[in-house]
Amino acid sequence: MVKQSLKNMSPQKRRMYMRRRLVALAALVVVLALVIAGIVGIVHVVHSSGDSSSAVSSSSQTSSQSNKSKQSKQTSKSDKQSSSDKQASSKTDQKDDQKTDDTKQQEQKNTVKNCNASNLQASLAADPVTVGVGGTVKFKATVTYTGNSQCLIDLSNAKRVLTITSGDEVIWRSNVCPVDSRMLLMSKGASGSDESTDTSEIVWNTNRTSDTCVEDGELPHVDAGTYVAQLSFPDMKKLSSPQVPIIIQ
Repeated sequence: MVKQSLKNMSPQKRRMYMRRRLVALAALVVVLALVIAGIVGIVHVVHSSGDSSSAVSSSSQTSSQSNKSKQSKQTSKSDKQSSSDKQASSKTDQKDDQKTDDTKQQEQKNTVKNCNASNLQASLAADPVTVGVGGTVKFKATVTYTGNSQCLIDLSNAKRVLTITSGDEVIWRSNVCPVDSRMLLMSKGASGSDESTDTSEIVWNTNRTSDTCVEDGELPHVDAGTYVAQLSFPDMKKLSSPQVPIIIQ
């Protein structure tokens, strides 16, 4: 029927009809293209939204972990700083206590007099008194305070000297090698109290000292014979112990 209508049309009308049909077809193609483009755009937006949400979630987790790590480090630093402050405070307290003790000792030194030969007694005992060549003798050196108040004295080996002699010859001395001082506060206690007495042990390996400090194991042993041991005090010439004979066989 359309063909018959076209046949009945004039050529001019027929061309116009064909143009209208082409325009309608083109419009339909455009509409279909727009619909397809819209669908593709919606799918892309939905997909992008999902990726963005995942990225935001991942970023949030990373940020949270980073913040936790920073907080943990800050807490660790804070704990270390607190521990360091406590240690520094403890050391400061110890130094202050040491200063206080030193100050007290210095005050005592400033107010207490030094001991002298008139208020001290010295005694010496040997074990054994007879020993073989190369043997060892242990001495007990005792200093007793006989005064009525207090006094200070250095009872180190440098100031309370054990000397071994043979005739006029000095064989061994306890003060050849340097030692630290040993300051003691001697005071009169109750009867039998140890406050007024100091006892120290001195070991002699039956060897001969030199004029300079030498390791004890490097000193030569003395020969068999009789030797004499005695305590003396370089700062108090009048104070000494009774002599103790030692026999080396």
